[in-house]
Amino acid sequence: MGSLTYHRPKTIKETLALMEKGVPLAGGTALTPQRYNVDAVIDLQDLELDELKVGKSEISIGATVKLQAIIKAQKELPQALAQACRQEAALNIRNAATIGGAVMKGDGRSPLLTALLALDASVLTEPGNKSESLEKLLENRGGAHKPRLIVALEMMRPNRMIYEQVSRSPADRPLVCLAVAEYQSSKGESRVIAALGGYGEQPVRLTKMEEALVKGASLEDAAALAEKAYSDSGDSFASAAYRAEIAGVLARRLLTEVKGR
Repeated sequence: MGSLTYHRPKTIKETLALMEKGVPLAGGTALTPQRYNVDAVIDLQDLELDELKVGKSEISIGATVKLQAIIKAQKELPQALAQACRQEAALNIRNAATIGGAVMKGDGRSPLLTALLALDASVLTEPGNKSESLEKLLENRGGAHKPRLIVALEMMRPNRMIYEQVSRSPADRPLVCLAVAEYQSSKGESRVIAALGGYGEQPVRLTKMEEALVKGASLEDAAALAEKAYSDSGDSFASAAYRAEIAGVLARRLLTEVKGR
């Protein structure tokens, strides 16, 4: 076993100074499998990034909040978010895994990332206290840029939200999953945000379907757009034809429920 340098900074500033030298360590569930490829770790536990704030209209989740903590707070949070956390990993993993780690390491089959995309989550990062959409951050993961530290995720509370998945077994990761959230403006206008997961490097926002619904598209037309989003999603787990069909089925079902049709 090779040597491993351990850092435990007390402040964000200290942490950022170490980012070029090591890998952030929170729950360790994503880092452990890569143990022999890591020379140094930066323990984040003293940075106090584990606060979960739930307001009447806004939700803020610190980067080191454990997935199980989200489930324990399910009475205050959208039930679909807690459900996605349950599907993300088994209890032992959820007690260690953090939401920041899930964002940085989760792939297209991640129920949690799918739910967070449907919540139109924004990610706060340092340096610079910058905010960007989760969708954009996922697209740029692994790119050539200076190291950034996730501080928190922020999202608006939806009026309604539903998550559903199809998998080989109840505890398995999804072959297809869909999260749909409905928001209402102060004028009473309804807006739907949806994300489709189960394939690839990251879940996808169903932007075209969302835009079509704003223009008054029927459920069948909206479902067809969900199918099209997974028309080229075949891999060793499921064929593209199967995923596309299931995406359409879930879209019809969840849109009917969330919009009360």
